[in-house]
Amino acid sequence: MAGPILRQSTGWATDSESRITSSCQVLVVERNVEILLLRRKIALLVGLITTILVLAGGLYLYNSVSASIRATIQRSIVNKAQRALREIKSGQIALSGSSNLTISKDLSVIQIYTSNGDLLYSSQSAGSIKIISSEELKSRSLTTVVVDRFPLQKGKNGEMFGIARGIAPDGRSVIVTVGASMDQLLDSQRDLFGVLMVVGPLTVLLASLGAWLITGRILSPVDRLRREAEMLLEDGASRRLEVPATADELAQLAMTLNHFLDKQELSVESQRLFVAAASHELRTPLAALSAEIEIALLTDADKSELRKILQRSFGRVAELAQLSSDLLLLAAGDEGVLQVDSELLLVEDLVVGVLNECLPLAKIQGISLVTDLDPGVVLYADKIKFSRVLSNLIYNALFYSDGSVITIRSYQKENKAIIEVCDDGLGFPKEFIPRAFDRFSRGAKGRPRSGGSGLGLSIAQMLVKLHGGVIEVIDISEGALVRITIPLLS
Repeated sequence: MAGPILRQSTGWATDSESRITSSCQVLVVERNVEILLLRRKIALLVGLITTILVLAGGLYLYNSVSASIRATIQRSIVNKAQRALREIKSGQIALSGSSNLTISKDLSVIQIYTSNGDLLYSSQSAGSIKIISSEELKSRSLTTVVVDRFPLQKGKNGEMFGIARGIAPDGRSVIVTVGASMDQLLDSQRDLFGVLMVVGPLTVLLASLGAWLITGRILSPVDRLRREAEMLLEDGASRRLEVPATADELAQLAMTLNHFLDKQELSVESQRLFVAAASHELRTPLAALSAEIEIALLTDADKSELRKILQRSFGRVAELAQLSSDLLLLAAGDEGVLQVDSELLLVEDLVVGVLNECLPLAKIQGISLVTDLDPGVVLYADKIKFSRVLSNLIYNALFYSDGSVITIRSYQKENKAIIEVCDDGLGFPKEFIPRAFDRFSRGAKGRPRSGGSGLGLSIAQMLVKLHGGVIEVIDISEGALVRITIPLLS
């Protein structure tokens, strides 16, 4: 029966390695896709930001140029209106016979009104319709103003008019309006809009393309590391990634990946050893159980002999059940699914409860259990799990110690609770202390007096860590000492 178990255990290790390799291959493919998605996201983000900047800059430029051209036209027509008024005042432009006035070419769009709003003169370009209504003329001050008008004739662009008030040589109050076409403004706006419609999208396209190329260049070392990692997975070798001599984030990434590979390799090796040890531990009691059952079936044993065989077989089954329970507990701890249901516990009550369970075995082996417990030390812990820690340590001392006394101490130091289990035997061999908490590890003495699988300290360490504490083997001159340190609630 031992053979199939060993083969199946090896299969467990192989399956585990295959799952890890497959997971790493999937991880590499996902990272490759993520790099492409990252380049795309950066290019799109740069394109979006560039679009916003181009729109804002184009709008600002469009408005600025338009305002500048408009201001130039405004100054020009104001100057023309004031010049026309000066020429009227000086008599260069005579209002008598106004229909035959000779007007300068740059004053081709001009109308002259009386103070009552009557039209005295209108150039041919201005037309016979009043540019400014009588109500507007009466409501305006004598200062020079600028008025915008929509097209007065079909197909004609908008115009802008400057108004100036003054006194003619004959004493009449006159109002001069001079207009200028807005074709220059509209043409400039149209040309600028066309340029922006070409330059804007081209700028966004070039920025996005540049972001795509630059990101690809920046991420190329990362892609190289990815390809190296993929080759490592395909080769199955224990070599590591090449660390660049740049001492930058990329080098740190390579070192982190190498550290990850080291931990993965160590984890696989540890799992392989664990499975092999578990297979051996299961094989031994199963082989003995199989042999005893086979003897019982092949021999004509009497009732008393069969009873002894059944008792031994029951012990083997109990041993297998305990080992299976320990293995499941360790597996749950490795998977991170163990949960702690903590409560306030008095260490003194906790130790006394565990000692009551261990007392029968201690009496059988002739070992005294002694306590040295400071009163009032309170832990915030899971009662069942922490009791398991203490019972494992005490049973471990009972199984391996060749002394006569086991002492359990507890005290408080600063903001930590200290619990110690020590005996007066030969203690731990010095070469065994570094691997005392390894699974299935035992000292040089070999197997214990009864029971035991080499998992007690491993389980105790896992449960103590689950409570945020530390467990350690202390090297002392006589006997063995295991110390637990648990932080107290602040």
